[in-house]
Amino acid sequence: MDSKKGKGLHIVLIEDDESHALLTVRDFEEQRPDDQITLFKTGEEALQYLNREGKYADDPGWNRPQVILLDLRLPMMDGMEVLKAIKNSPQLYSIYIIILTTSQREEDIISAHKELVDVYINKPLKISEFTSLMQSIGYV
Repeated sequence: MDSKKGKGLHIVLIEDDESHALLTVRDFEEQRPDDQITLFKTGEEALQYLNREGKYADDPGWNRPQVILLDLRLPMMDGMEVLKAIKNSPQLYSIYIIILTTSQREEDIISAHKELVDVYINKPLKISEFTSLMQSIGYV
């Protein structure tokens, strides 16, 4: 887990591709410096964090995110499984989830919407699009 602290939104980024993660974090740091980005490279670790399990059980710095940016192509537990786990959790289901992926496959888009994803965006994410989206739902 890597984290950048700020006063704006707390965003969990679940992305295993280091270059994609670095670009996303860099863009957020430049365009939305008050946001806090917490990065996880696996769905398993992100779910432990979100559920406050394992090493995150007593984490005094734990902060419930308002938004999750989720890649679909993750090792071991893929993004769709992570999405299902979050949306099936009474404690987590209300967190706004944005699928951020290179996949344009119709079946992925349909599956994500069946699992109640809030937004499905193809990479690369333009921070201006993200800001507009967050404004439209009242986060900024």
